[in-house]
Amino acid sequence: MSKSVINPLFDNQREKAGASTFDKYLYQYHWALFRIIKEHDNQKEYAVIVELHEDVVLSSSLDAEKAIFEFNQIKTNKASFTVGNLTKRKKVKSKQENSVLGKLISSSHGKVFSDKVLDINLVSVNEYSLKLKEDNVKLNSISLSDLHKDTLRDLTDAIKAELGIDPLPDKLKFVVSELSDKQFQDIVIAEIAKVINNLFPGSNCNAISIYTTLFDEITRKGVITEDFPTWEELIKNKALTSNTVTHVINQFTAVKDEVLIQAKFTEIATEMGLNTITRKNIERSFVRYRQSRLGNRSTLQIDTCKEIKSLIQRYEDDGVEKIEELLELVASKLSNIVTDQFSTNIDIKAAIICEFIMG
Repeated sequence: MSKSVINPLFDNQREKAGASTFDKYLYQYHWALFRIIKEHDNQKEYAVIVELHEDVVLSSSLDAEKAIFEFNQIKTNKASFTVGNLTKRKKVKSKQENSVLGKLISSSHGKVFSDKVLDINLVSVNEYSLKLKEDNVKLNSISLSDLHKDTLRDLTDAIKAELGIDPLPDKLKFVVSELSDKQFQDIVIAEIAKVINNLFPGSNCNAISIYTTLFDEITRKGVITEDFPTWEELIKNKALTSNTVTHVINQFTAVKDEVLIQAKFTEIATEMGLNTITRKNIERSFVRYRQSRLGNRSTLQIDTCKEIKSLIQRYEDDGVEKIEELLELVASKLSNIVTDQFSTNIDIKAAIICEFIMG
């Protein structure tokens, strides 16, 4: 059994009531799914967690030691945010609640994981009414450095009075959401279809089934309020990961015509003059690598694909025309990180053949 790793985000959650009131956060869950699909299009490893310290938390890695985090607070307010309503505090039962901005900053300030949070975003469906340094400039992502000095001073003074924090964290951003709060379900489904077409041109997919499966998964995990001491437990029980999204996409997507893939493999095997036993062995390795390639969205798998494809392209551009020569050249230039994944030279050649066909 692998050793459990301490959860770097383990701490008392800011609030748990929100996680159990799904209807109120319908847009929030769709925004999280929209963010996931955007990240998936970049072919990155990631994990997205809803209702943990912030509305939506994005982890850059499935490895606790490598992970850095993006905190997002999602707002569907009807009015534009101003300095006033960003810093206004309401009194509830003789107790003053944190302001919108104060709540966002306090979710990651002074925590055991603070140094691993690189971005804290207030995401609004409406534009911000904040005076900027440059007049007549429209920004969808506003950093502190974009704000007019008077605006920055007013925000700083308010948060200093509320939380005792000065200056404001430079990782703070005011973001206008790319996802409209109108018909956002249809937009997310369309985005899924678009991303799959980008990743697998010419493929057939059931975008609605992919959406339904992923949405069910993220909402099921989002309402969980339990705290998890280990990273493995958090990822398993609370996060929607790149590996899960890859598995769901593959389940409902005909990536490429299997008959065509087999025909191309046969063509290559014939050109190489393989005997029956050798062909059987390399085909077995080919199938095993292809299944791993389709079902695994780890950083190592992504980097392996990119490195093999890059070398194939280089030698094709150099005029290499024989497949056997191409295989030998690419295999000889692969990094140890890539070659160490394979047990035999046949496994390496099978991987190169797969990337040649799938490329």
